[in-house]
Amino acid sequence: MMQKLPPVGVCTSCGKFTYDAGLINERCSVGRGRQRCGGVFGSALNERGDWENCRHCNGTGVERGVQCPSCQGTGWGYIRDGRTY
Repeated sequence: MMQKLPPVGVCTSCGKFTYDAGLINERCSVGRGRQRCGGVFGSALNERGDWENCRHCNGTGVERGVQCPSCQGTGWGYIRDGRTY
């Protein structure tokens, strides 16, 4: 299985990843109950400083036959500023 490229952005509030560079600095679309997430997508374009292979699925995006919840199926873990999603 080939590893995917890392995402390009991360929500500043909920940690959702995005591959759409057009969403950087835009409000996150994730719904939380009746409210929308209050975060915005921040840039995470530095592959070496922002991302590492997901420790839970070893970079495959799949854990126990389903999409890995730790990396949102991307195979990458966000690591900038000591935060991990």
